[in-house]
Amino acid sequence: MGVSPSGRSVRRFAVIFGFVLGLGAVAAAGVWVLSPAGVAPPEEALSPAEVASVPGPACTREVSSAQTTRKIETPASSVATRSSQARTTEVVADGLASVAVPAADTSQPVAVIPPPADPAPTTDPTPAVDEPAGDDGLDDGADEPAGPEELGGGSSSAAAKKGPPAPPIAQWTVMVYIGGDNDLERSVVPDIETELCVPGSSADVNVVCLADRHPGYDKSAGDWATTKLFYCTEGMTATPENAVADWGERNTADPQTLTDFVLWAQSAYPAEHYAIFFWDHGWMWRPGKTLRDDTSADALDEDEFLAAMTAEGVAPVDVAGWDMCERQTIEVAATWAEIGAAAVVGSEEDEWWEGVQYDLVVAALQADPGMSADEMAVAAASTPGGDNRTYSALALDARWDDLVDAVDAFAWALEAGLPLYRSYYDDAAKRIQDYGDRDNRDLYDLAHEIGLVVDDPVIGATAQGVMDAVDEAVLYSMYRSERYRDSHGVSIWWPRTYDALTYTPNDTDNWAFYQTLEFAKATHWDEFLAAFAQ
Repeated sequence: MGVSPSGRSVRRFAVIFGFVLGLGAVAAAGVWVLSPAGVAPPEEALSPAEVASVPGPACTREVSSAQTTRKIETPASSVATRSSQARTTEVVADGLASVAVPAADTSQPVAVIPPPADPAPTTDPTPAVDEPAGDDGLDDGADEPAGPEELGGGSSSAAAKKGPPAPPIAQWTVMVYIGGDNDLERSVVPDIETELCVPGSSADVNVVCLADRHPGYDKSAGDWATTKLFYCTEGMTATPENAVADWGERNTADPQTLTDFVLWAQSAYPAEHYAIFFWDHGWMWRPGKTLRDDTSADALDEDEFLAAMTAEGVAPVDVAGWDMCERQTIEVAATWAEIGAAAVVGSEEDEWWEGVQYDLVVAALQADPGMSADEMAVAAASTPGGDNRTYSALALDARWDDLVDAVDAFAWALEAGLPLYRSYYDDAAKRIQDYGDRDNRDLYDLAHEIGLVVDDPVIGATAQGVMDAVDEAVLYSMYRSERYRDSHGVSIWWPRTYDALTYTPNDTDNWAFYQTLEFAKATHWDEFLAAFAQ
């Protein structure tokens, strides 16, 4: 039999009916308000039509919960999202605002707060972590670190923090390694201030230097004596406050110091091309005589150059230059060919005070930053003025390979001719161009003079081969005064007596060291020297 409903039943029916009508109205509008605790709205994604139907500037949202993670495009004016949980985290990418909406109060409607028109930027727009679920007992995963799937598979609008921007790539970085911890200290500051910092660096050309000083020869620029790094700019002074870094007392004859400098320069000031110049004392390939560091009582030898410049992470340089004495030898060049340089610049003879003029080198590069390695080497070799006797630029590419092959063939021919032509060799030696070290001879002139006095087809042909190869490999050569008129750009060691062969100006056995050089390994020249000196 039927029973009439009570008043309470009628009121309950009215509330439920009104609630259902309200939900229907919200669904029709395309917006779900966060539900009261214990009432989960149905899961469904916003359709493209729903998204497009709401006016206002678009912004990127990411909605994350224990059951759904969605990245959607919605207008800024509509920030509420559908979720299977009572809490929702949302990130507004264009405003970088992070808004955490708390659990809904069962007695009050939930208000959805849009982001401010001009939100303050934040450096870490990471979604807030959900709190544990309510009385429904569901685990929303807040206790676990968010995995890739919870962050939208890497598509999150909350971008990961980035490191500092990569430095711009210049056309050239010019590195100058200034070993002034000796009696040359008085020239360190002037060469930085009046040469490197006259044009200084530009967008296309970086100019950097490492400078070490001695505590006893010069007190200028604050009388600093440690090893400092400078990024050279126009008009800069070489004072401590202008240094990029102070490395303390470093041994510039330690190959690790050279490696550290090049790694620093190539990392901080990257470029398409690199040139490195060495500023200090030098004496051919001889051990213990190049890049002297008096405080450390040390020097940098050929095997150490090779180790330093081929260390892990060091990029090959295009041009290596010697702002020092008698370093434009075939033995030294062979080390740098092995390192991977494209050209070397230096003097066959002793260098005097006006060596490489860096202001002219840098100005030439800035005028034409697209220079090739050959062109840059020629530009550098043409700058020394004043009392310098010789300067040249030598290619270390296929032309270098041809030169090494030519010298190798010449050495074999000379050794084979010793029984017949030893006296002719001695006679020719009287006229071969030499330098501060009397056994340092111009290579072209050596072949030329022997070819003139020895009437042998093999020796004549191989001598001509050397001259032709020198002509091809030497990019530029100059000399001053008639004393050096037979200089052609690259020299070679030719001791003519046993005493000269075994001469040792320091504690290192020079002849034994010579035989370890890359040039000696690549040619028969050292075997010819040993046979000739008997």
